Amino acid sequence: ITEIDKSFDGAFGIKFTNLSSDTKFIIFVCYLPPENSSRGRDAQSFFAHLLTQIYTYSDCDNILLLGDFNSRIGALSETLCLTDNVPKRDILDKSINQHGHEFVEFLNEAKFCVLNGRFALNDNFTSISRKGKAVVDYICVPHDSFNDFRNFKVLTTQDIVDNNNLQGLIGDKSKLPDHSVITCEFKVTHCNLVNNTESSNQSNTPSRHRLDRIPLDFMSSDLMRQTLLNLIGQIEHSRETQENVDKIYDNLCNLIIAEMDDKIPKTSSNKSNRRHKHTKPYWNDTLKDLWNAMRMREKDFLACTGNRHRKTAIRQEYIQARDIFDKTLRKTEREYRRLKAVDIETMSTKNPSEFWEKIKKLGPTKDTTIPMEIINENGYPVRTESDVLKKWRFDFQNLYNGSNSDEIQQRTL
Repeated sequence: ITEIDKSFDGAFGIKFTNLSSDTKFIIFVCYLPPENSSRGRDAQSFFAHLLTQIYTYSDCDNILLLGDFNSRIGALSETLCLTDNVPKRDILDKSINQHGHEFVEFLNEAKFCVLNGRFALNDNFTSISRKGKAVVDYICVPHDSFNDFRNFKVLTTQDIVDNNNLQGLIGDKSKLPDHSVITCEFKVTHCNLVNNTESSNQSNTPSRHRLDRIPLDFMSSDLMRQTLLNLIGQIEHSRETQENVDKIYDNLCNLIIAEMDDKIPKTSSNKSNRRHKHTKPYWNDTLKDLWNAMRMREKDFLACTGNRHRKTAIRQEYIQARDIFDKTLRKTEREYRRLKAVDIETMSTKNPSEFWEKIKKLGPTKDTTIPMEIINENGYPVRTESDVLKKWRFDFQNLYNGSNSDEIQQRTL
């Protein structure tokens, strides 16, 4: 992964390279400020910079442009002529702004098209707020690469919250953004990745080495020492070409992995490393009902295709439901914090010990468990409780009653 461009404000280019197949593709993350802002008045320079980057890296296998362009293109066509592999775009947002005209002109010049509107099953508006609904976020791809893309989806933040049961995490300091999440999948041209893919799919739960149990004799045998010296000698005498260096490096990796397989025990665990998300303590059934009511109004607002008066009425219902949820959420959070403060103040005057117990729970907890593990004479870890206690008893006896106890006492005096 290489950073290739960040010279223009609002455009950030990243190049992805597969080292085994030399496959390369580039993603530009873009943000064009609204046209009524001071930074959004020079859209032509923004698109001219992107066009220059597309021409500069035209030798890559694929180039993607994605982000918030604040451009509403309505029924404008970004394909000058009908192409066999680019289907007609379904139009959700019929409005057009000045950024939209310049955006479509740029797409025509670069021979790019947007994925929005061409996957009707999972398409949606990308900006939903009290101001209305619009399509301003896009994924743009070259015409000749359109068939490499699939499963384009627009996921509203409300859908993400519902699908993952995250309602309890919403608070005054964790508000939902107005913009949706857009995703897609695309096919990468490859030739040497088949074996790697097959090997990676052989086991859904691959085993891992227990790095906390590395024995003392790891990489210390005579055979291993001699093998490492041979590799060092190869590096000193065979570093004329990159191919020789890569081959020696592969041999070193294989040597270390083989030693790890032989000396370090493995474990296979299906436990997830994701942290458990706790819901907000003030989340209750009332907030849940208001959230569901707001979601119903939002779905009606997005699906509305009636006349102007009906659209306005449904939009006002959505705004009202959203305002009620936001106000109730803030009120519930303030009431919870007020009761918490009163509770702590009461404890500080009536029950000081309970007060300090509460204070301790607010900070990070300490792990007070004693590790039941020792290293035996052979350098291997031992976790049997009887052996660990026996080792502790033996060491403490030597410490207090050993032959060097007089020497310790003399130093203390």
